Amino acid sequence: MDSRRLARRADSKDGLRNSDWRLSRTLATQTGMINQWLKTQGLISIRDLWMKAHGYA
Repeated sequence: MDSRRLARRADSKDGLRNSDWRLSRTLATQTGMINQWLKTQGLISIRDLWMKAHGYA
């Protein structure tokens, strides 16, 4: 089997996880869910928590 066939076979067995990844790469998601918007929605930044825990912030 060539690599393309193997990739297609893997896609078909893992449809849910793969479709989530594809949705995260859409233009609407990339432009509509910017970091500032996520912060206003109350999402906690893992980066900010890490920086604070290690004394950078």
